[in-house]
Amino acid sequence: MPAAICGADIKKLLERAIDTANLCKEPEVLKNPGALLGALIGGLALKGRDKLTLIMPKQMEAFGLWVEQLIAESTGKEGKGVAPICLEELSAPETYRSDRFFVATQLGVFLDPGRADKLGKLKMAGAPVYTMFIKDKGVSL
Repeated sequence: MPAAICGADIKKLLERAIDTANLCKEPEVLKNPGALLGALIGGLALKGRDKLTLIMPKQMEAFGLWVEQLIAESTGKEGKGVAPICLEELSAPETYRSDRFFVATQLGVFLDPGRADKLGKLKMAGAPVYTMFIKDKGVSL
C-alpha cells in the first residue's frame, strides 16, 4: 500500500518481486542473489566487517532507510549484529576503518560517475564492495 501511495508501478513491482523470489530458490549460492548477499554480510561480519554501508540511488533513498531498519532489527541480537549505515556521503578510502562492507544499488545502466569513481577507489584500497543491479526505474519509489 505505501508503494502504491508513492506512485510506484505496482504491477511491475510485483513482477520484479516474483522474478527475484524465483531466483532466490536457486540452490547454488552464486546464482541466488538473496543467499549470496546474506552470505557476504554474514561472512564479512564474522571477519570484523560489521558496518554495512548502503549506497542507494537518490530515487531509492527512502527504501534504503527501510532496509537499514530491517537489517538493524534482524541482525542485532544477543549483543551481536551488523550496523547498517544509510544516507552517508561516500568518502576517500582512508577515512574508513576496516570494519566496513559497502553495498551499492545501481538502478538501470546509469551510475553516477562520481559515485563510480569513489566505489572504484574503495575497491582498489581493498574494501569489499558489492553492487546489486535493478533493471529499471519502474519499481523505484
